[in-house]
Amino acid sequence: MVFDTKARQLLTRIPVEVNPYELAFSPDGDTLFVSNWASKSVSVIDTRSNRVTGVIAVGANPNDIKLSPDGRLFVVCSNDNTIHVIDIKKRTALERISTTLTPEAPGGIDGGRPGTRSHKKVAACRRRG
Repeated sequence: MVFDTKARQLLTRIPVEVNPYELAFSPDGDTLFVSNWASKSVSVIDTRSNRVTGVIAVGANPNDIKLSPDGRLFVVCSNDNTIHVIDIKKRTALERISTTLTPEAPGGIDGGRPGTRSHKKVAACRRRG
């Protein structure tokens, strides 16, 4: 939605993907990036025309986004524990960074529950040391 804050009026609505969550403006203010929580995407909006000019695919449940001074957009995807690094000029993903624990780490793939592989490894390490 676009508001006129002085007149306190809704000017227009800009349709994006499902569940828009977080916003980040380009340094010049001409482009707005919107993380779409339920769509695995980021919408790109031209703020002069108030139109979506692109959609960038990312991971599951993109929430927080941060634009760096060098033109990269960092998109945190909470449901798959990744950070997608986007080149905003090319509108393509440069990198996907996994932030999950490795399957062998305590609390990793099986959650470290009693009787599971990672729980047994932690118990064995405790006995040794």
